[in-house]
Amino acid sequence: TGVRVVGPGTLDLLTKAQRIALESGIAGLDELYGGGAGLVKSQCLMRLHIAEGAPDVLLAFGSRNPAMFQPGMGTEQISFLGGVVERCFRAWLGQGA
Repeated sequence: TGVRVVGPGTLDLLTKAQRIALESGIAGLDELYGGGAGLVKSQCLMRLHIAEGAPDVLLAFGSRNPAMFQPGMGTEQISFLGGVVERCFRAWLGQGA
């Protein structure tokens, strides 16, 4: 839970410079999931762009099911959710929707 700070270039490395990365059969990273990392066996990572001049952020969903997220799965719904989260952050920060 919560917010974590990662070093420069980490988002590009984790997402392979894509907006959404789906991975199955993985070991969760402490940098993303903290104490719950050992439980994460698949993940959906999504880059969000909150504001001009601000670094992108990463929204990470981890699952205990190693097949929950897999490369090649459709990403339309998760992409829609990402857009909603971006707009909410902008509104909270007074950046407009």
